[in-house]
Amino acid sequence: MVHGALKKAHVRMDYDHYDDFFQNGVIIYAQMLEQYCDKPREEVDKLSFNKIYWKTLNELHKVQLNCERDAEMEEAAGISEDKLDWNELLVLKNELQQMSELERKLLIEHIGYQRRIVDLCRDNDVAVARVTLQRMKKRLLMRLRDKMR
Repeated sequence: MVHGALKKAHVRMDYDHYDDFFQNGVIIYAQMLEQYCDKPREEVDKLSFNKIYWKTLNELHKVQLNCERDAEMEEAAGISEDKLDWNELLVLKNELQQMSELERKLLIEHIGYQRRIVDLCRDNDVAVARVTLQRMKKRLLMRLRDKMR
């Protein structure tokens, strides 16, 4: 049943993260069996199938958004793996030394570790609005792009 839900969501067995999706599906199925132990098995199977299907689509959508965001950031910064050289790394190192603590946190945690800006706003000691961090990110990427050229 889990395999069928993944197949309906177009997750093929040769997909890199197929095993993760399958394992999550098994966990969801076990939770559904436990939660609806008083209902007939066919009904639980239908509910489980739909839940696994929609959770898988949601996760695939998140992966797609992350890939698109990464591509946008690389494009905005003007950095690509095939163009990266030692001079650019030295420029980046010098820029890191000149950045404020908040800019470094934004660059490393949001762009590097892909933490959401909303989470950075919550964790930050200084009260900074999400919009302010987004503007700071845009200025930071523009500055890095100009320096890397």
